[in-house]
Amino acid sequence: KRGILDAHKESTKLTMQKIAGILRPLAPFLRDRGIVHLKDVKTEHLSAFQETWQGRLRKNREGAGELVRQPKSQLGKQKNQEFVKMFFRRARELRWIPENPAELLLAVKTPRIEVKKKTAEEKQRLLEAIPRVFPNIAQAAMAFVLIQRYSGLRLVDVVTLRTDSLREGGLMIVSQ
Repeated sequence: KRGILDAHKESTKLTMQKIAGILRPLAPFLRDRGIVHLKDVKTEHLSAFQETWQGRLRKNREGAGELVRQPKSQLGKQKNQEFVKMFFRRARELRWIPENPAELLLAVKTPRIEVKKKTAEEKQRLLEAIPRVFPNIAQAAMAFVLIQRYSGLRLVDVVTLRTDSLREGGLMIVSQ
């Protein structure tokens, strides 16, 4: 059942929050430019909208700890663009719009990031640091790190993992 969102799944709720976080600012952006109807959106509008994307707020390490807006990363821009394209593709399929303006957006290029593998010593130091850094939740943090290391699950999947998924000394995951 590709394309159907199950509102009861935790990962679906997170996806819907991401989509809303990206598309919610689109309405006022378009309204400021006199665009009221979805059918009037052009590729140029979406290109200009992409330029407004901002990164996270982070504490300034050099200053008094005030929050500073970071620039949006290329990977973040690429992910946002995927959501915008997905939305307009679906709007076209549902015949809400005669043509898809997101089709012609120039792809956001991201550099290939080389994955740095940890040495056995680095992995051991990480595990040894957990009780010092997280004294109140050391067991949970240790379990989290070990599950990620040995299962290959995505972060969101580890966070939403249920204890009843642990079976017979292993991990039982049913993908949908």
